Amino acid sequence: MKTGYFLILMVLFGNIFGYQGFAQNPLKLKLNYEETGTSADTSVLIKKLDDVIQNRVDQGFFEKTIHLAADRSVSAEEMAKLFGTINKISASPILLPLEIKNPVVRPKPNPLTLLVYAGTEDSLPFNNGIEIDFIGEISESNNGFPLDKNAIAVAFDKNGAYLMDGKPFSATALKTAITSRLKTKSKNKKIIFVRAENYGNMEDVATIAKSAGAVKIFFVTKNTVYNENGITFSLSPAFIKDKDVQQMEGFTTFNFKRSDSGGFEINLQDELFSKEKADDQLYIEYETRKNDAEVSTPEIDGSLGVFSTSNEDGFYDAKWMGARKKDGKYQLVIIYFSCHDNQEKNVKLCQDRANYSQSEFLQILKSLKFK
Repeated sequence: MKTGYFLILMVLFGNIFGYQGFAQNPLKLKLNYEETGTSADTSVLIKKLDDVIQNRVDQGFFEKTIHLAADRSVSAEEMAKLFGTINKISASPILLPLEIKNPVVRPKPNPLTLLVYAGTEDSLPFNNGIEIDFIGEISESNNGFPLDKNAIAVAFDKNGAYLMDGKPFSATALKTAITSRLKTKSKNKKIIFVRAENYGNMEDVATIAKSAGAVKIFFVTKNTVYNENGITFSLSPAFIKDKDVQQMEGFTTFNFKRSDSGGFEINLQDELFSKEKADDQLYIEYETRKNDAEVSTPEIDGSLGVFSTSNEDGFYDAKWMGARKKDGKYQLVIIYFSCHDNQEKNVKLCQDRANYSQSEFLQILKSLKFK
């Protein structure tokens, strides 16, 4: 595959959209106007993108930026799923491209840039973008936003008007307010959180945020509910479930990847224990972890467990080990939430997320229900 051409990925959606833009049918995918399957099976898409990036690396080109855009009606949750799928390959960063309105001279994009487009319009001219990421709801009491009073959080009311700190803003006033709030922050902290219904909202606020000096946006999306082996929980749709369930060393494992750098994992021990033996296992876990990590003993849906975290050098790892009642006995449940990798791109991903990962994981734990 030649690498000197501008690569465009068109993702075509079905014509029927449900409430708030949710697609009723699988998304039709195209790469360079060539069909690449649907969202129900993204293997063709991922293989093509992998081939492009690997060919570029082989030829000495290390530009791996992907611009992700869409028709305005595409829901934020669908964008998160697409982001999660793309994020599993070795591309970085992923940017939301900013359209140039009525350009006098059409800019020439970097011929090595990948443009991912979801919708039916032709590719739009752009010459810059802003880095994006997706995060699940991290606070029940703050509309999913972090409780940190210094966090800049933008939402939309039912009419699509901008809201910040619970107050309505015009586009001009919002830019002024964000600019003022960002002035005192270091460059790597110039981030904002946005809760949007669709790509149109995402694009509008991204344009304002970029002009106000923001360098990154975390989009907060509604979580997706899963049920695995009698355990119900909710995750950001940016987490992509591994198709294969792992069976090894007496455990059944379910994996959900957010990127190469992190994920969410549930481990169920195949052997069932008496309550006394289950309590012994938890005591051993507590004694083992108490000297090298922050440890507590929260109860999750009536099941006592040991919760431990490690947050060093911008990396975050968390573990909850508990025992749920099953068939009159007890089954050990071990849940991991991690963001740790030595690859350069993943170091940055982890550092960006580290301050909010614990809140996100605690929210996931609150959603856990055992049957």
